[in-house]
Amino acid sequence: MTGSRSSALFLSTASLLAVALGCIAIWAGWSYSISAQTQRGAALYAEHCGMCHGAQLEGQPD
Repeated sequence: MTGSRSSALFLSTASLLAVALGCIAIWAGWSYSISAQTQRGAALYAEHCGMCHGAQLEGQPD
């Protein structure tokens, strides 16, 4: 009977580890895409908006 418990514990631990690794992989892909979008947005802002609104979003008088 201890062999069954040991196998069940191993399988539940392995399943938990697999789920955790899957979550980490999804999070890593998500954070990379957010980073790429943020970098693209910063470049677009600098090219099209920064002249009037300022590099630090401070705005310009009039």
